[in-house]
Amino acid sequence: MGSINNKLDKFSNTIYTKATHEKEDIIKKAEKNRANALKEKELDCLETAYLNIQHSIRSIDQQKKEMVSKALMEQKKSLLNRREEIIEEVFSLVKKKLREYTLTEEYKDYLFKTIDANVKQIGEGNIHIIISKNDEKYLQELKERFGHEVILYDGYDDIIGGCIVENVDNRRYINDTLLESLQEKSQEFIKSCNMKSC
Repeated sequence: MGSINNKLDKFSNTIYTKATHEKEDIIKKAEKNRANALKEKELDCLETAYLNIQHSIRSIDQQKKEMVSKALMEQKKSLLNRREEIIEEVFSLVKKKLREYTLTEEYKDYLFKTIDANVKQIGEGNIHIIISKNDEKYLQELKERFGHEVILYDGYDDIIGGCIVENVDNRRYINDTLLESLQEKSQEFIKSCNMKSC
């Protein structure tokens, strides 16, 4: 009987040892699986956090770009408005100076020379010389000197000075008014500023 007990003890020990090893293997595998699952979950969480951060960064960058763009547009608009104000002020001042110029004797010489050149250029025919109401004082002298009908300008804009010479027969005219010259110079100035971004 002793040998059977020995054999049973040995068998029990073997089974117990084997069961202990299997238990330890199962525990190790479970711990390894748990560690892997935790790592995987941690990686998933980190990846989700990374994607959220990247999305937030893109969103912030987009908002920043929009804010900068809006600020730049507002600055450009403000600059353009100010530039237009300055141009308006400059040409208003020039207009005032031109009105003052029309009161001088030098202007009278300019007016007569301009009319003479334009009458020669417009050609023969029924010619009308149109002058500013401010130049009414030269009306009779102009009629006598040029022998054409002289008309006071009665339009919407004040032509400031200068003249319009019209050939009624061939329907041609030359607008050599100070207002026309000022508007041409104004447009040239504006185009020049746009090219130079002044």
